[in-house]
Amino acid sequence: LVRDDEIKDGEIVLEYKGGKERVTKLTEQAFTSALAGLARNEERFVVFVSGHGERSPNREANHDISGIAAVLRARGVNLQEINLTAVNAIPDNTSLVVVASPQVAYLKTELRILAKYISAGGNFLWLSDPEEPAEMQPLAEILKVAKIAGTIVDPASLGKGLDNPALLLNTNYAEHSAVSGFNLTTLFLYANAFVSRVDSDFSSTVLVQTSENAWSETSELEGNVGLDDDEDIPGPLPLALALVKDLPNYL
Repeated sequence: LVRDDEIKDGEIVLEYKGGKERVTKLTEQAFTSALAGLARNEERFVVFVSGHGERSPNREANHDISGIAAVLRARGVNLQEINLTAVNAIPDNTSLVVVASPQVAYLKTELRILAKYISAGGNFLWLSDPEEPAEMQPLAEILKVAKIAGTIVDPASLGKGLDNPALLLNTNYAEHSAVSGFNLTTLFLYANAFVSRVDSDFSSTVLVQTSENAWSETSELEGNVGLDDDEDIPGPLPLALALVKDLPNYL
């Protein structure tokens, strides 16, 4: 059973009426949240927004995310793609909405649907590429995050077998349930940094960040690139953020 459910050391799996929840932190809050999830969860979905050139959970091109989708399906997670132009709201049986690097800007009506879902306490994962359309900025406004100008450069990459300092290898992750037990190496290509704004009403945790020697290069990546104290932003810089907000009467 442990092998079939891919249970990690210290993890508890709770099942009820076909639903399944995993508890990785043995706290009263985590256990209560898992039980509440089972009580309201007969068939819930991870929903991937489509229709704008997003990375797809169903295609198998190397720029898509079918590998992630396969792992989720193996763990019993229901996946669904949704085009926001065809609906008026995110379905009630949605556990998580994923926006995975759209290449075409969303319509204002689509952004309003996402804003309503997030404001009501919905779980949301935003995977953002550096060249994402500027019209996606309303998402950053909703989440109260700001993109740091420039492209992250890390000289340490050159010492790890990479020939480009704008390719970042990472093996360090925060103590957070989103990355609990994750110990694989991740590669970030021409990445931007994000920070939580000072006016944010979310509590923020940096899940992944650069080394202290890295910086965000605001000039073109040509020739011998170096840190310019007057223009560039020194590290460490956040690559991934987890945002949490308490809402009244919401679990």
